[in-house]
Amino acid sequence: AECRALRYNGEAYEAIPPDLIGRAAVKALEVE
Repeated sequence: AECRALRYNGEAYEAIPPDLIGRAAVKALEVE
């Protein structure tokens, strides 16, 4: 759901709380 929102549009990205963005970024870095 987080990744989809990020890919949706800049609007969806801004609508996501910083917490989710931070967690998603950390998870992405760990996965890679």
